[in-house]
Amino acid sequence: MKLDSKLRGAVYAPKPKILVLVLDETLTRNEFGAIDHCADEIHKSDPNGDYLEAVIVTMNPKNSVSQGFVDKDGNPFDYASRYFGPWVGVPEDPATGSSHSYLAELWKNYINKEELYAYQHYPGRGAQFRIRPVGDRVEIVGKAVTMVEGRAHF
Repeated sequence: MKLDSKLRGAVYAPKPKILVLVLDETLTRNEFGAIDHCADEIHKSDPNGDYLEAVIVTMNPKNSVSQGFVDKDGNPFDYASRYFGPWVGVPEDPATGSSHSYLAELWKNYINKEELYAYQHYPGRGAQFRIRPVGDRVEIVGKAVTMVEGRAHF
């Protein structure tokens, strides 16, 4: 699926060099998962990363249940996202806490909720987060697996 017909808005943050693309609220979970790697095309327009380091694609489903945006227990997600970062060597990231720090303020104000339940799509799996903006910070809760552990000695 191509983004051009589903795009509803965009926000650009120049300091972290992140482009947020807001999609149509009627997409189903399957349609959202079928989005082509949009960052590939955008990467061609800024191959050196002068203006971009990541593209976040996000949406707030109109009816989470009927559109399939629910967890395994049937709890509806408030919003969904995908994170593409080919400029920093990450074609697509399965679970990106920092992206939800950006999205929390956007969706908190739009949805008008103090705590958000977010789904980050990734082919074959995904991640879910409980997110609560608190002042100028964001609390993020989710399950994680330690991949590498180490210590630095100075």
